[in-house]
Amino acid sequence: MADAEGDLDRKMLLNSIGKDLIPLSNGTLTAREKQVIQFLAKGARFLDIAKELNISRETVRSHSQNIIRKLGARNRCDAVAKYCYYSSSEPVHA
Repeated sequence: MADAEGDLDRKMLLNSIGKDLIPLSNGTLTAREKQVIQFLAKGARFLDIAKELNISRETVRSHSQNIIRKLGARNRCDAVAKYCYYSSSEPVHA
């Protein structure tokens, strides 16, 4: 069972992913950042995401860096893992 602080962190991130602008300790995820993380979670490359969203590859990279910072992740892979964990409806037990 997770501790109370871990549950609170999970709820804060879940709210930030599920709603447009719920504050996190490191900022908020915008609607566009949510789109980008969803594509990243599916394994899409920056160029593919850029074409799909009609934005530049550098803009996708910038969104990715913001997502990493806001989720407190170490890298893109960690950000995707946190996104998948916190956006799942079923709690994950170790």
